[in-house]
Amino acid sequence: MRILQSPREYRKKLRAGPEALHGRIRAARARWLALGAPLLLAGIAAGCSPIDRLRARLQLKEGNRSYLRGEYAEAIQRYDAALRFVPEQAQAHLNRAYAHEALFRASDDPEERRRLATEAVRSLQASIDLGAKHAGAQAPSRDRLEQRIVTLYVDSQQTDEAVRFLQARVERNPQDAATMQMLGHLEAERGRLDEALRWQRRRAHAQPESPEAHYALGAFVWQLSFRNPFMEAAARDSLLEEGLAALRRAAELK
Repeated sequence: MRILQSPREYRKKLRAGPEALHGRIRAARARWLALGAPLLLAGIAAGCSPIDRLRARLQLKEGNRSYLRGEYAEAIQRYDAALRFVPEQAQAHLNRAYAHEALFRASDDPEERRRLATEAVRSLQASIDLGAKHAGAQAPSRDRLEQRIVTLYVDSQQTDEAVRFLQARVERNPQDAATMQMLGHLEAERGRLDEALRWQRRRAHAQPESPEAHYALGAFVWQLSFRNPFMEAAARDSLLEEGLAALRRAAELK
């Protein structure tokens, strides 16, 4: 490796020094304008100063440490503190949801479980609303977060909330057959068989080329016809014909 410089090279660098220094300053200024300025301006536009963002990051970091130690209540306090500094910090909302879910899984009290599940859902929804791009490259997808919300509702015995949430999802995407299937199962489990049948029909309509969708409709229709002993004969015959047609269609598509 060459260390020594000739007098000529030294004098050349000395003469070019100020210009080179100014060039580096200009380059640094350009990088700041390209990268740092938008972030700073975004923070100002959101009503958060750079120092608030720094404090939020420190609280988030401390919350993560508490979470890893299993101190979930302490972690939640740290995440809440981070959100007081930067309310739109999606990662803090997401981690807050995970901490509440951890407490939820450890609790045996039904009321406490419902409260914790509701808090977790609230934070998950906030993270979704803010957008995954604000939570980092490794942020879970919207679909995964929404599945987590449904699981929390179901596991905390809040089926009505789960159904409302899934119905809103179908309204946003009328061809979401997987959600229709889930709605059919939930409605059947709580004894609302007519609603369950309606969702099975919608799923088959949304997936006309799916043998599984038609088979599920046919099988459900047969179960429904035998689980309702008070059904009129004409209605039963019509229902069974629908079930047979669905099963034939499923066989054709196989």
